[in-house]
Amino acid sequence: MNPITLQHLVNFVLIATQRINNGKATEGQLHHDMNAISAFLTGNKAVLVGFVPMIQSIHWDKLIEALTSNPDPDPKGQELHFFGGQPVAQNPIDPNHLFATPESLDNLLSYALRFNGSERQIALTMMTMSLNLAHRLFETALGNEVKPDHHHINKPLNHSSD
Repeated sequence: MNPITLQHLVNFVLIATQRINNGKATEGQLHHDMNAISAFLTGNKAVLVGFVPMIQSIHWDKLIEALTSNPDPDPKGQELHFFGGQPVAQNPIDPNHLFATPESLDNLLSYALRFNGSERQIALTMMTMSLNLAHRLFETALGNEVKPDHHHINKPLNHSSD
């Protein structure tokens, strides 16, 4: 069971337990629903077809969706939001430990300004393009709409030395 499916299962059991404690569900109902999950996990894939849980919740629906859909090929690092069941945004940018990380944007700018002439122009251009790329990647990871950048020609650079 992948981590996302497991988290849906835990969320369902937590909500069901709260309902049992509040007198809105019974242990027998939870046992009924968990028996279906157990049967599914031990090979009876048809058990969930048309199955109606006795304890209804969005977490049950998310659990069944996770169990019956194609699993995420790389579920590492995905945490689910407890109330919505959707993955929590993760930082899409892996650090490069070969280089130091400046403490602030001011420190980064100060470093770029140490260069002279065309080297300074290249350093400032690459710094700003990197910040724009980091912003775009982070906005995408948050699920925000990213508007196209019309400030420059969006063509890849040709690095060949022909």
